Amino acid sequence: MFWLGSVELVSGAFPRERAVGPAHHGSWAHRLRRELSDRTRFRSANVIEIAALVVLFDLVAGPVLQISPVIAIFQAPALPFRKTYIAQPVLASFLVALQCARFGFLAVGGHPLPRRHHHPFLRRLGQEGRRSRCGHDGPVEENAPGATEWTVPGQVGVGPWPGGRGVWPAADRYDPDLLEHGDTRNVVSPYRYWRRDAVAADLAARAHPFHVAIENFGHDHNIGTVVRTANAFAAAGVHIVGRRRWNRRGAMVTDRYLDVHHHADTAGLAAFAARHDLAVVAVDNTPGAQRLETAELPRRCVLLFGEEGPGITEQAREVAALTVSIAQFGSTRSINAGVAAGIAMHAWIRRHADLAAAW
Repeated sequence: MFWLGSVELVSGAFPRERAVGPAHHGSWAHRLRRELSDRTRFRSANVIEIAALVVLFDLVAGPVLQISPVIAIFQAPALPFRKTYIAQPVLASFLVALQCARFGFLAVGGHPLPRRHHHPFLRRLGQEGRRSRCGHDGPVEENAPGATEWTVPGQVGVGPWPGGRGVWPAADRYDPDLLEHGDTRNVVSPYRYWRRDAVAADLAARAHPFHVAIENFGHDHNIGTVVRTANAFAAAGVHIVGRRRWNRRGAMVTDRYLDVHHHADTAGLAAFAARHDLAVVAVDNTPGAQRLETAELPRRCVLLFGEEGPGITEQAREVAALTVSIAQFGSTRSINAGVAAGIAMHAWIRRHADLAAAW
């Protein structure tokens, strides 16, 4: 049991990466992963892991006690006290290894930790600065700290307003809590100490007349990246077409400063575009598409992106007034949807934005 716990520690601290091919994407396991949220899969994995350890312990304790494995689980706790000098150290070592393995398992891809959790032991396990396995699309508390709102000493943020309460600015846009304790959010300097709704209102006033839409019929994990990029380029809004649930963790809190719309299908998006006089521009490397590098993007438009892999749907092609593709010169057939969205948005910025207004 001690060696099994040690193996789990190593495998948890140094995760293996494997290629995922087309055959895997069509398997029942992949379809199940798409239907279950990351939080549900994370909890299910914990339950399966604990159950497997209990069963394995029974199978080992049964022969040791020379009784049935079912009865062994009830008598095993007394075993360390019968063979004190051997069993107790082994059991203690196993428990330590198991707890370390649990830390390693939770640390794989972990999120930046709050300051109170910045402990050297956790940093050695890779806990700091990585993304958590759980909660990619789980419920998000409206005022809970987000990924870019956690304190990371020495990286981002400013301290309390210099001079104390007596010299605080009187404008309503400032947040008294941020003025008193400092602002560690990942926002540009002009928005330091501002309330979140004040930042959102100012961004809406400065927004460009283009929107961004992405299809989400299979739970695309690139949506968070698209939303964050749309915030950086001051898009007027973001539209999720299909499933309502999406990877908010990847947005790094930026969705809280944007208007995020949901449409059950492509027809709903097309209706929104028609009401607001927006041309739908599909971005996909399909036959007949114009080069993004030379095409004239409409100033008022919705840049529509498909999911990773299948690209835009047939319904999206039908409602699009223009389809553009990004010039590629390598062997891959397509590029990541989040990357493509950033390239297309920047192409719009180069054609229409006032660069003097950039930060």
